[in-house]
Amino acid sequence: MSRCLPTPAEPGAAEAQYLVCSYLVRACQQAIYDIALDEERDPAVRHEAFGGLKAILEDWSAARRELRRELRGGARAKTPTFTAR
Repeated sequence: MSRCLPTPAEPGAAEAQYLVCSYLVRACQQAIYDIALDEERDPAVRHEAFGGLKAILEDWSAARRELRRELRGGARAKTPTFTAR
């Protein structure tokens, strides 16, 4: 994967990116939960929504993991490590 967020140059930028990823992960999880409870929606539409949100959730979760690793000093690679959709 390639990283779509730029490598943080400013102090605190990586922490800000991690926080944003955390909010995006939580928002995707909440959206999946809300769709699961929506019994009035067409099952085919719900299935499509689940598929799209699952892919987004996986990407943002991976981005958050990589940012966490970078913040801990474990992934100091010069090459970007992930892509978020």
